[in-house]
Amino acid sequence: HGADGVSVAAREWATHDRTVPTGIESFDELTGGFVAGGTSVFEHDGVADHWPFTAALCARAVERGDTVVLVTAPGTLRGRVNDLLVDQVGHVRQLMTDGDLYLIDPVSQSPESPALATLPESAVVLETETGSIQSAIRALVGELGAEDVVAVLEHAAIEHLGSATQARRLFYWATGALRNVQGDLSLVLTADRSLAGERLGAFFTGAAKQVVRTWRGSDELQYLSVPKSPAG
Repeated sequence: HGADGVSVAAREWATHDRTVPTGIESFDELTGGFVAGGTSVFEHDGVADHWPFTAALCARAVERGDTVVLVTAPGTLRGRVNDLLVDQVGHVRQLMTDGDLYLIDPVSQSPESPALATLPESAVVLETETGSIQSAIRALVGELGAEDVVAVLEHAAIEHLGSATQARRLFYWATGALRNVQGDLSLVLTADRSLAGERLGAFFTGAAKQVVRTWRGSDELQYLSVPKSPAG
């Protein structure tokens, strides 16, 4: 429900053969890449790192000329994400200046925040009021129009904004909103199961078209499994 009326989107999971590759050969062979024009959940244990995979997805999107949207803390963007992108497609500041990358910031409460000081204001959509993350997403989706977009949303960055029920509503709303844009929009939600809890984690994986799980084993190796994949 929104100011423009009611949007209705199908919820059934169906075979989806279009994928967005990451360029990581073994990952793409295992998963087919991330679902294109749909929603994937990348579940981690809080120790294993999802960013090598999701940042590679973002790098390939930039190379194709798509727009990248990250919903995460600006410190992560300038630190971990920048370290992974800089050798592939460039520094995050330059990508944002060129209009290739946008940040929806659910953490900072002011444009003058030190975390945002070195980032271009035109590429940052600030979530200034608790619970208004939907408004930030709506504003950016409206601005991007018919462009093809790859979005990575970190649940940990928005977990403080509301209850588990609100998180479910946001996930459903975002999924429906993405299907109503003119361009092709692919969403990856990253979630720490220990933070989200079993019930909310199960909801995320049940509602997504694709689920990837990663964890750090006792042997210090990082493992992947794909319990739900339209690619089979």
